[in-house]
Amino acid sequence: MISKDFRKRPDDSDMKQQHLPMWKPILSDKFFYWLIFIIAVMFMSIGIPMVVKSGEVAEFKYDYTNCKDVTTGIACSDLLGKYDKNYTADHSKAFTRCQCKIPVNLTGFKDKDNIFLMYNLGGFFQDHRKYISSRWDAQLSSEVIGGGKDCEPLLVDSVGLPYAPCGEIANSMFNDTFKLFTNANETVVLSGKNIAWPSDVQTRYNNPTVKNISYANIPHDASVLCDLLPWLDTSVAKPKNWPVRACQLGSTVAGVYNPWSPEFNSNGFGYENEDFMVWMRVESSGNFRKLHRVIKTPLPDGFYSMMIDYNFPVASFSGTKSFVISSTSWIGGKNPFLGMHAVVT
Repeated sequence: MISKDFRKRPDDSDMKQQHLPMWKPILSDKFFYWLIFIIAVMFMSIGIPMVVKSGEVAEFKYDYTNCKDVTTGIACSDLLGKYDKNYTADHSKAFTRCQCKIPVNLTGFKDKDNIFLMYNLGGFFQDHRKYISSRWDAQLSSEVIGGGKDCEPLLVDSVGLPYAPCGEIANSMFNDTFKLFTNANETVVLSGKNIAWPSDVQTRYNNPTVKNISYANIPHDASVLCDLLPWLDTSVAKPKNWPVRACQLGSTVAGVYNPWSPEFNSNGFGYENEDFMVWMRVESSGNFRKLHRVIKTPLPDGFYSMMIDYNFPVASFSGTKSFVISSTSWIGGKNPFLGMHAVVT
């Protein structure tokens, strides 16, 4: 039955009754030719400068997956596996130390202002569903001591102490170290400061609040920080693969090899350590680079040597490891793909 209530009927206007005039363009071939030409010019004007600037970026990459120990001449991947069949050894032990000395011939870095040292991992999938969720952000913001169930099976240790930090991501933190020397055996200055995202440094990662204490005034002595942060000390367990506790990140630990110490230019204490922040920001592919150090010393063309402490195992999953020395441009690192894609398109 049709309703006789005409109050709901729309107004008799051109807009509401759809009586507005209609324009339907008929596009000619000539119009499309010009449209495509204009778009092509726009893309090329963007793509060509990007390709040129990418070509100006200086980069040196070296795969050291199978580098050999300077003392024994044995491949470090084999030497590490010999003492660590399951790749879960405590790397603070002396017998797991393996050092590689890599000759480096650098060209094109002489006049570059921003030069960075990065590590590149291949075959390591940080975007795995279970791996990427194996963390507890509230713990890293110092709101809680123990972690959440997402951290299992690395939530608590065998005696029930909560891991700090918990989870697979923290436990697998990259721990190779690098020292770069000139041909005259002079040390190239590497800085671990300002390698993490500013948002991570300023808001996301926080140590427990300690009244009247400024972290900037704390000496690089692990015992001082651990005394100030007791719940990062004996009341929690360190991750299984870490040689030190969380409160010792960024500190010198007497008698213990610490890859995240001032000796290797690591910056920040505890959860506010920048090496830790960089690792915890997971990547979206199985082949990725992470910023490791900022090179503060000018690099004139010539021969250098990279001394590497080989700690991070990759043989068990057929992975690869490389270090990359690279400058940057206004489009970032050396990557011509985006510019070439714009030109070809």
